[in-house]
Amino acid sequence: MRAGGAALADRQRERNSGIELLKLFAILLIISSHVFQTLAGLGDTDPIPSAIPLDRATVNPQFFFASLFGYHGAFGNGIFFLCSAWFFLDGKIPSRRKLFQTLLTIWTVSVLLFGIAFPFSGGAMTPKLLLRQFFPTSYSNNWYLTCYLVFALICPVLNRLIFAMEQRRLLLISVGLVLFRFGFCFLVRGSWELLGSELVTWIVIYFALAYAHRYLRKTIESPRRMAALLVAGLAAHLATVGLLNLLGLRFSAFSNRLLLFSSLLYPFPLLVSFALLMLARRATFHSKTINGLAGLSMLLYIIHENILLRRYYRPPFAELLLRRFGDGAPLLVLLVLTLIVALFALVCSILYALLLKKPVNRFAGWLYDRLSALAHRATERLVRLQ
Repeated sequence: MRAGGAALADRQRERNSGIELLKLFAILLIISSHVFQTLAGLGDTDPIPSAIPLDRATVNPQFFFASLFGYHGAFGNGIFFLCSAWFFLDGKIPSRRKLFQTLLTIWTVSVLLFGIAFPFSGGAMTPKLLLRQFFPTSYSNNWYLTCYLVFALICPVLNRLIFAMEQRRLLLISVGLVLFRFGFCFLVRGSWELLGSELVTWIVIYFALAYAHRYLRKTIESPRRMAALLVAGLAAHLATVGLLNLLGLRFSAFSNRLLLFSSLLYPFPLLVSFALLMLARRATFHSKTINGLAGLSMLLYIIHENILLRRYYRPPFAELLLRRFGDGAPLLVLLVLTLIVALFALVCSILYALLLKKPVNRFAGWLYDRLSALAHRATERLVRLQ
């Protein structure tokens, strides 16, 4: 009985591979969206000489479908955030110790990649770029992870507020926040800048998700309804981008606005991401391979979009593929370069997990304990002074 009970407990602790598979799909979407930015000459790096204007209205079906890759980041980040938020609402919030280990992992990978890339940069790195490499979370080299760390720290406070509210109050607050953030702030872009960052959007989404989590379980756990939401969200997304393309062909003001809704203020990727999460929760199977690969998601994210790699190493590969296949085949170039970037990040992630993950986490745990002890002693001294 004891052995059987232990086996049952292990199975209960094992991660649902349906959700883990969804995370792998999400990281591929994110990688493809960043590759798209390189090919389209967008983002915070200098455009490559052969950049394809994939953000412009077009009559070429292949160019139109290639432009949809620019929205993949919204879908991928939406999936990752909603997965995390759902677990946070279940009380599965990472400890501060775990978050500190994540912080040190981000820093370690960033510094390692600097050590590898710097000798081949030809001295082209600016002081600002070097500073961003050594302070990756402070300067948001990977904005999602910076936002995730801050959100996880404030989540216990949000949970106390949410679970102290009655249903009517939570509904009113959620609806009000959603209308303000996704309506007014989208129309008045100055408000978007004034109110800050994606963190505010995450908090708004969290309140709305909390209402569904607490009071709409029967609806959101219906496979038929979630499949309908998935189809409707995808259809609405394609129709919206198609309409933007038609407007761009007709009016010059919309000619380069094909990616107008590729942000977190656009609801359809969130609805699709939510439907996928609810459906994935029902796919309760377990695969060590899928769970192992999904466990590398954070490393894949950090490595593939490291600022040095995306500025100095991804563009030459993009130029090489464009010369090989021509700029008339953007879909093929996007797929091939996405595969190359994903495989490179996967190999690096596996090497890090095998060689450095345990020692870095042990050191992070030791350092966290020392810093916590120092903070505790300092607090006690301040209390005595009062």
